Amino acid sequence: MYRSIDLNEVVVTIVGLGVRVGERFPKSNFFKICLELRKIALDCDSQVTWISRPNMKIRTGVAGVTIGTLLLSLYCLSHIDLKYQKLSTVEVIQLSETLVNGIILLSASIYFLFSVETRIKRSRALKALHELRSMAHIIDMLQLTKDPGMLDDNAIRTSHSPPREFTLFELNRYLDYCSEMFSLIGKLAAIYSERLPDPEIVSAASEIESLCSSLSRKVWQKMSSAAQLQLPDPPTDT
Repeated sequence: MYRSIDLNEVVVTIVGLGVRVGERFPKSNFFKICLELRKIALDCDSQVTWISRPNMKIRTGVAGVTIGTLLLSLYCLSHIDLKYQKLSTVEVIQLSETLVNGIILLSASIYFLFSVETRIKRSRALKALHELRSMAHIIDMLQLTKDPGMLDDNAIRTSHSPPREFTLFELNRYLDYCSEMFSLIGKLAAIYSERLPDPEIVSAASEIESLCSSLSRKVWQKMSSAAQLQLPDPPTDT
């Protein structure tokens, strides 16, 4: 307990975040992203379960092909005439080289067959991680125009300035929800690396976690700037 990430708890947290965002920003694109993340989280359960379990169909097929290849190789070897008194030294060397090359190719083929299951699971996990990475960038694009400085009464607006949609409180909640979503995306990525500890999966998940942490820091910088707008004026000396 508490030594691995519980996917069910992550899904519950994402669902709860979607409810909170829907109550405060029901018509926003950010709410639609929350709903999409909830679908990805629910699909993650079936994805991770499929990745974690051994695929008996693939393993049976690989075992059958491997056994068939070995039997065929033994059959071919049994029909080779190995009477060295009839072979010259050059012929023995050529035959030995052919056998060594055949063994190397056969070993490489068997290794390739036994790695089929891992490569299929890796491809599926990398595709899911790519979706999480794209979602993190989409959330970052949504918060780009949420600048606390535009809430200042002294701010000079132009005809192309983004519309001022939120109050200071609503802006803080919006940015806080963005930070929460970045964190949850990182948790989903970590689940894939935990269930399939493949070097490529671990590396891709770590990159997503680093990306989400970096984007979350940008959001917290904006929240810090927003907090300064509501600070009272310092007392003056009398």
